[in-house]
Amino acid sequence: MGGKDSKPFSGKLYRILVGHSAAVTSVSFSPNNRYIATCSADQSAILWDLRTFNPIRTLHGHSQEVTGCCFSHDSKMLVTCSNDRTLRTWRIDSGEAHRLSSHTKVVTHVTCHPSTMKIVSSSADRLVILWDLTEGKLSKKKMTGHKDTVYQAHFSPDGVLIASCSADRSIILWSASSGKQVLSIKDGGSQIMSCPFSPDGTLLACMVDGGRVRVWNHIHTHVVNTLKASETLSVRACAFLPDNNRIVTGSADRCIMLWTAREDRSTPLMLIQEAHAAEITSVQFSSNGKFLASSSLDEQVKIWV
Repeated sequence: MGGKDSKPFSGKLYRILVGHSAAVTSVSFSPNNRYIATCSADQSAILWDLRTFNPIRTLHGHSQEVTGCCFSHDSKMLVTCSNDRTLRTWRIDSGEAHRLSSHTKVVTHVTCHPSTMKIVSSSADRLVILWDLTEGKLSKKKMTGHKDTVYQAHFSPDGVLIASCSADRSIILWSASSGKQVLSIKDGGSQIMSCPFSPDGTLLACMVDGGRVRVWNHIHTHVVNTLKASETLSVRACAFLPDNNRIVTGSADRCIMLWTAREDRSTPLMLIQEAHAAEITSVQFSSNGKFLASSSLDEQVKIWV
């Protein structure tokens, strides 16, 4: 599964993180595998020590639900975004915060660049904004092209491209250096809720309304796989494993499923039933493949191995 020393994923519950007082909306692991961040509808984010699973610091500052978070490439900064239309950067060592404001509606998602101090945010205002947070060089590029809410935007693993997805039923690929459109993909009449890249950068896992995940090869612009276990399954979150070949999903029916990414199969490789007591909102693997984190409307984050 990813990492020389990592063990095969067994789907066993390892820890439960309890600290939020409302739905947990998203989770993120630091690149150095020392921290995990969780964010919530309780208007806070919590930074946790991944070695002890104890909270290091609760981050207050947003005035509405915190919708997403990501760590900088050097693991020294956390970035959060919120329904309050702002983003905030937080120093890991001190908790010092800075406010970023440019969106005019709720900020739906934020992702950090894999090797520089750039971030990309998406919003209900139809914009994707590329920020450069390099010290002494704060700048931003507003990228226009979507015609409805942009749900997510992700950097490719090499940092060259940005993929964004929208309620306008499209995925747009952008140049991460110029901010210009490279490619637009339409997906058969479905809103596209998320679009993470595979670790090798060749695939996009596009979660569409109706609960399916379509795996796109964006280089050749075709669907290589569609993940949907049943007509009643409604996927709410998806992420690639570090091995490039598998995808994990979390669903409204509280289940976590493990799928093959590159083969068309109608059944999952693994099913964890009733993983949470309520709808799952986010799933994410640590970069070394050791841990899977899942968050839920049940106010908990669970760590799986």
